[in-house]
Amino acid sequence: MGLIESWLEKALSSRLNKVLDFYRGEVVLQKQGLKYSTYRIIENNGTIDVHVAAHVRLVPHQFNLPATFEIIAPMKYVKVVSGTVPEHQIFQMKVREYSAIRSMYNVR
Repeated sequence: MGLIESWLEKALSSRLNKVLDFYRGEVVLQKQGLKYSTYRIIENNGTIDVHVAAHVRLVPHQFNLPATFEIIAPMKYVKVVSGTVPEHQIFQMKVREYSAIRSMYNVR
């Protein structure tokens, strides 16, 4: 393996092993925008905007949504519009694990 390949492998490994805060909770889709989706949190009626490209809807069919469903997203892409995010719905996870979840739900 060459120097560049070795550096790239280390950089990718470091990024994938990084631990971030994530949101995971049951929501209702309020509005689908081009850049953000707006959701109402079932537990406390708080409202959040989540970057479209940075979250996963934990449903088998991404465009045939049930009335309520779970989402998962890095907290850095979640903006609280009103209310609060319940503390127990925020957890830490490696980027590698999140990437695997995205793949399971065919989200690229």
